[in-house]
Amino acid sequence: MSGFLRALSAEALKYRRTAALWLALGIPVLIVGVAWIVLTQSDLASASADRKWRFVQGITAQMWVTTCLPIGGAILIGMLWGLEHGSNQWKHILAQPPSRHAVFWAKTTGILALIALGTAFLGLLCMLLVAVTGIGPVRWSVAFEMPFRAYLASLPTMALVSWLAQRMSSFALPLILGVAGLVLGGVAANSEQYWVYVPWSWSLVASIGDDEGARTTALLLGGTFGTATLFASWLHFCRADSPA
Repeated sequence: MSGFLRALSAEALKYRRTAALWLALGIPVLIVGVAWIVLTQSDLASASADRKWRFVQGITAQMWVTTCLPIGGAILIGMLWGLEHGSNQWKHILAQPPSRHAVFWAKTTGILALIALGTAFLGLLCMLLVAVTGIGPVRWSVAFEMPFRAYLASLPTMALVSWLAQRMSSFALPLILGVAGLVLGGVAANSEQYWVYVPWSWSLVASIGDDEGARTTALLLGGTFGTATLFASWLHFCRADSPA
């Protein structure tokens, strides 16, 4: 455990030299900022609270669930694994006392924690939006449940992108996979028959799908395959000669 904590502390120090935290928090600010401008500067300013909440739900779904989580997550993952690739530090890092296991789980924990932080910050900003615009009580299903359902169902795709970023030094490859997954997932999510076979569609179905049974299935698929992919990536990291 001490080796993991040392590796996690080293990760935190590295993040201070990057824009990772600003990216994780900046995207929610952008989304809620757009929502605030529209709610206060358009005909929605005089609309009912229900209509305003439908707008907030729609913009959160379109910007966070559909676009920012897959693309922003891929950028963040590529950036954080690239810290070692860019400076060719892997041999030095793996020669230090923390084991490969500790290094892998510290990196993975840091990535997942940053994306979870951005998700929680989005919910907190939605609460602030309620206070500023006076649109009524917080709808927890919009502010927190929908974003976190998307986060949990995205675990397999985040783990897959992370695995690719771990093995290859090119920052473009995780980004390309994120963009391709965004398009493929968006198409598959509209198919009642095929969405279950496309991991990128699971976050969409779990968070903004109409069928409660499908929403639950998507969450279960995300948790199961996300855990399996993380452990497969961990075993590969520990057995390979070098991460890249």
